Amino acid sequence: MKVVKMCNKTKLLGVVWVVLWAGVGCLGSQDGPEYLQKTSRMDQNVLHVLASPVLDPRGLTWAKDRLWVIDGKSRLLARVHPESGKMEHTWELSIAGPTAVAWDGSFLRILDAEKQVVYRFDPENGKILDFIQAPRPDIESKWSYGGMAVVDSDLYIAVSAGWCSKIYCMDLETGKIRKDFFPQCDPRGLASDGSRLWILAYNTSKLPAKLNVRDVNQTSKHRFVQDLWVADPTDMVMGDNGLWIVDRQSGRILQLQAQ
Repeated sequence: MKVVKMCNKTKLLGVVWVVLWAGVGCLGSQDGPEYLQKTSRMDQNVLHVLASPVLDPRGLTWAKDRLWVIDGKSRLLARVHPESGKMEHTWELSIAGPTAVAWDGSFLRILDAEKQVVYRFDPENGKILDFIQAPRPDIESKWSYGGMAVVDSDLYIAVSAGWCSKIYCMDLETGKIRKDFFPQCDPRGLASDGSRLWILAYNTSKLPAKLNVRDVNQTSKHRFVQDLWVADPTDMVMGDNGLWIVDRQSGRILQLQAQ
């Protein structure tokens, strides 16, 4: 706890964080300001691009061969065809602040940022079945949730808070926190294929984001694998042999080749 409070109160550390973040891209590398005038290396790995079917795309997941997108403002859940981008069905959510969504193999898990809980939602009947508490970091600085992913019986939830950012690993059924770790970046999306965990490292709208990958059993070791030119990423998911990423600012959903 002492370390956590220092990262909020020590001004010098805050300055160091800004310098590191802007200069090296979340502890990765970047080509400098001229990078923005070049074609992003991301384009080489883009498999598919969709226009977002909702106005305020937040949460994103993959289930039953479809994309599922949450509109944060209208509190709408949409099932989307991954080829055409058309909405096949929508649900009006009785949830205060739907922010992220994940598929656990049977049901959708929807994160409510306002109530700070994770609901289990049955898309077959549109009903909320139950809920668990989401992690609540005991810090004084501003923070927000930055994505969610299910790996077997574990639920991973990202908390974006600068140097105080954390990835929490929780029991999917009880909500008990099993472990947490510092992702060495500002997380804006989580995705997993069951063995690896991808983290979308946000780097302000003026610099490319970074795609960070690590083994779920060795979360202390990671590598940056790709630059991503997404101005306002809100979520990410693995599906159909690729990584799908939401860019709220451009109103696009992109599928990338997983690395």
